Amino acid sequence: MPSAVTIEPVPPPRIDEALLLLVGGDEIDFSAPVRVEALRDYLQDRGDLRYWLWWAQAGPGRPLAAAGVIESAGNLGILVHSPPPAGPDPSTAMVSVIQAACGQALKDGLAFVQALVDPRAGDSISLIVAAGFGRLAELVHMELLTTNVHEPRDPRITCRRYEDFAPAELADVIGRTYEQSLDCPALSRIRRIDDVIASHKASGLFRPESWWIVQYDGQNAGCVLMNESLSAKAGEIVYLGLLRPCRGKGLGKAMVRRAAAEAFRRGWSKITLAVDSRNIYAKRLYDAEGFKVTHRALAYILCENRHNPALP
Repeated sequence: MPSAVTIEPVPPPRIDEALLLLVGGDEIDFSAPVRVEALRDYLQDRGDLRYWLWWAQAGPGRPLAAAGVIESAGNLGILVHSPPPAGPDPSTAMVSVIQAACGQALKDGLAFVQALVDPRAGDSISLIVAAGFGRLAELVHMELLTTNVHEPRDPRITCRRYEDFAPAELADVIGRTYEQSLDCPALSRIRRIDDVIASHKASGLFRPESWWIVQYDGQNAGCVLMNESLSAKAGEIVYLGLLRPCRGKGLGKAMVRRAAAEAFRRGWSKITLAVDSRNIYAKRLYDAEGFKVTHRALAYILCENRHNPALP
C-alpha cells in the first residue's frame, strides 16, 4: 500500500461521505443519497448498539475505501464495506481498512465479526479472506408456504411455551442440542449461550408464544424458536435443535409441523429458515416437509484469534 494512504476512523463531520462510499463505491447513482440517509438513520436509531466506521484515504479529501462493523444483539458484529475494486487481486487499502474496523470492534469487546456473502461474489470472498476471515458455513435459505398442516398427535411429545420455563432451562436445552450438531458447530465454541439467545430474540420480531421447549416422555428433548419476519407476513424459525439421544424419533418432523401450524393460525403466508449445507439430516427433513431453497449465502467470521482452530 502506498505510504500516502492512511487508514483511520471516519470523523463524525464526514460520516455521510463515508456512507456514500459504502453504498456505492465508485458507482454513485441517483438513489445513493436516499440509501445513505436510510443507513445513517439506521445507525443512529439503534439504542446502545455500536458501530465502527473506518476508511482509507489517499490524501485529504480523497477516500479510497470504507468498511464498517455494525453491532448486533448477541455480542457480534456484521461487516459492511464499499464494493471491491475490479481485478483479480483484492485492494491492499480495502483489506487494511476492513482489518482496522474489525480489529477495533473486537478490541472493544465483540466476540466475532460475521460477513455474509453471495457464493458468486468472488471479489468479495477474496477480499474478506485476505483480511483474515475464515469460512464458517454455506447457509441454505429455505421457505415453506403455510397451509392447514396436520400436527402429529403423539402423546409422548409435548411442548411448553416460553412463559412456562425459566431462561436457564432454555439455555441448558440449547447447549445440549449442540452436542455433535452439524449446524455451524464452530459457533458453539466461541459464543456464550446468553449471547446466542439474545441473537435469536433479535432476529425479526421476538414472539415468545412461538418459542417452545419440546419434551419426549416427560423429558426435555429439544426446542424450536420461531419469530415473525420483519420483511414479510411470515414466520422465521431462528433455531431448531434436538438433544443427541432424542434424534431419529420423529421429533424434528413434529417440531416443524407445530411451527407451520402456528404460522397458519397467525395468518403468516410462509415460514423461512436457514440451515448449514453440511447438516444433511436437517436438510433432508426440510426437503421432506416441502421446504424449497430460495438462495444460498456463505458465512465467514473473524475472531480475535484469526487462526481459530474451530474454523474449517
